[in-house]
Amino acid sequence: MYRILAAFDADNPYNIISFQTERYTDSARPEVNPAPDTLIRVFMAWKPSESYVDMEEQLLTAPERRLRIMEQCAR
Repeated sequence: MYRILAAFDADNPYNIISFQTERYTDSARPEVNPAPDTLIRVFMAWKPSESYVDMEEQLLTAPERRLRIMEQCAR
């Protein structure tokens, strides 16, 4: 979490943020034993910007959480 906060405290006036969903989860599947009932993986791509960039809103979904959960965050 510290790295994310440090990125927003930088001297750049704007931040371009995108959450990589299927692009990330389909190409890097973890092997976990025992397999979790729910797998939650978050990969945030971030880039500083000197100017405003008009982007389409990204719609994010989340699976229903069940008993055994594996959470993985990456940046």
